[in-house]
Amino acid sequence: MGIYINPPDLTSRTPFKEEFILQAVRDGKAERVSVGQFVAHEPGKDGVYGVAWVHNGAFDALGVAFDANEARAFSDAGGRPVMYFLVHEDTIRDWHEHAYRELMSWTKRSEAVS
Repeated sequence: MGIYINPPDLTSRTPFKEEFILQAVRDGKAERVSVGQFVAHEPGKDGVYGVAWVHNGAFDALGVAFDANEARAFSDAGGRPVMYFLVHEDTIRDWHEHAYRELMSWTKRSEAVS
């Protein structure tokens, strides 16, 4: 499901990867939204993607929905707590270059199928 953000340099920036999304909200680079807004947003429109922060018990995950199917999949977290955000691709690139490149790759594949 989605593309996961796992910044490689956690200790030099923040203690936990989830802090990236919270800092982005504080800096105006991400917006917390409802699940309805998350699913309704067209992934990639104006360079903005949905990011879901899923609480998995032992660990948390930040997943990027690269298309509408992924956004719908993230909207049903099987009872796990989730927070939803809209984030610009430039911010995702700043967090984790590999996740950004993977996002761009999947976005092109999705466009080719549509």
